[in-house]
Amino acid sequence: MSKEYTRLVTVLGQVPVAGQIIFHDNFDGLLNFTKVGTAGDFIFELDPSVAYKGNHSLKMETRTTGAAGSDEISALHYSHLSSSKLLVASGRFLSSSFDKMAVLRLDFIFYDETNLHRAMLAYTPATPAWAYLNSSNIETPITGAIAKPFAAGWHFYQLTVDFARNVYKSFQIDDQLFDLSDLSIYSFGSAIRRHLRSTIFFNTVGATAADLNLDEFLLHEI
Repeated sequence: MSKEYTRLVTVLGQVPVAGQIIFHDNFDGLLNFTKVGTAGDFIFELDPSVAYKGNHSLKMETRTTGAAGSDEISALHYSHLSSSKLLVASGRFLSSSFDKMAVLRLDFIFYDETNLHRAMLAYTPATPAWAYLNSSNIETPITGAIAKPFAAGWHFYQLTVDFARNVYKSFQIDDQLFDLSDLSIYSFGSAIRRHLRSTIFFNTVGATAADLNLDEFLLHEI
């Protein structure tokens, strides 16, 4: 009897109606991110013990041996963006304790061979508050974005940014949606070759390791 051809299919759920998916990672295959940060016995690996969907998530944890305040770790990914320059970035994350973090940053930098365009969101658990990086390269609080994510539960983020016009469009965290359409992003001249750099970063508030799991990472161009 002949064997029927099969293949694995991932259902992404609701995505914007136009454009194309640049990159999607549910961390069930090869590790597509690069680790950057403090050396030591950090953890940066596919984690089969917890996932939003599927079989794995990306586990990130700062060092435990010799842990110190401001230890840091980042997940870095390079991809490309077309001339539309309109990006929707989303994903899921959880932590056993956000209070062990000094700051969590979701950072997206687009180089178009003429300029660097940077859109970045930062969450400070001690406040607690979300902020955006403004046109003067200063983290500025987002009005009303003060909800504290609960530990050990999955949270959803989505950032929409127009790199062509150098403006944010919107930011969503869980069920809260914030209109950022009047806010300019940071930009300056740079001749670095064309690419999109995505970074998930966090550092520690004290001499205790902090952790984050990342899943359903999606870059969508509209």
